[in-house]
Amino acid sequence: MKITEEQIRRVVKRILKEDIDVEMGGGNEKEAAFRKIVDEKQAGKVDGSMVDLFSASAVVAVLDALNEKNKEHFLSLPPVNMAKIAFKMMKK
Repeated sequence: MKITEEQIRRVVKRILKEDIDVEMGGGNEKEAAFRKIVDEKQAGKVDGSMVDLFSASAVVAVLDALNEKNKEHFLSLPPVNMAKIAFKMMKK
C-alpha cells in the first residue's frame, strides 16, 4: 500500500486542527475567544462585545471550574452576563 504525500498532509492537518480545538476551548468559538484574550494578554472582542483581560481571566477561571452541563449553559449567555456572573463567583 502506497501513501501519497497529499494523504499525509490531510492527516497532519486534521490532527493539528483537533489539537487547536482542544487547547482553545473545545471547539466553542466564544470560549476560544476568551482564552485567546487571556493568552495574548490583550483586550479583544467576543460576540461583538469588547472584553478586557481582567474580565476574560475571570470568565476562563469560572469555565475551568464548571462541569460540562453548566459550562454549556454558561457559554450560551452574552459576554456581559458571563463577566457579571464570573465576578460574583470570584467574590465567594
